[in-house]
Amino acid sequence: MATRPSLRPPRGFTLFELTIVLAIVVIVSAIALPRYWSSIARYRVDIAARRLAADISLAQSHARTSGQFHNIQFTRGSLTYTLPEETSFTESPTGYVVNLDASPFNVSVLSFALSDGGKTITFDGFGQAAQSATIQLGAIGHSRTITLNQASGAVNVATP
Repeated sequence: MATRPSLRPPRGFTLFELTIVLAIVVIVSAIALPRYWSSIARYRVDIAARRLAADISLAQSHARTSGQFHNIQFTRGSLTYTLPEETSFTESPTGYVVNLDASPFNVSVLSFALSDGGKTITFDGFGQAAQSATIQLGAIGHSRTITLNQASGAVNVATP
């Protein structure tokens, strides 16, 4: 008995077709991954800058409402800061501590300058800053500058 030739093409993919699809996936990945890592770096710098600005505003607000001095102390090359008068979320005996080079931030301090040359921002009982501050944070080509205006008490985050 003779077999009839099939009118349907054989099922499955050829090695050539699989190679073409794999090449397309590699090319798309090569284009997308650098953009993805850049957006992650931008997000980390952004969130770290906002966190620092919010913590400066928190110390200022608590100084104003309590009528007492509140400080923000920068240490370890200005990568870590402490609000000693605030309650810690982690039960730290040193107060409220934020480490900018640890997760989730993983940023570096590009520049740090207080008008008095020190490492502590101090707010008096009226919420008035004893000095102005300019802090620049960065990660993989992205940076944000946080400024504290001594005269007005305004805290701003800017993209240089």
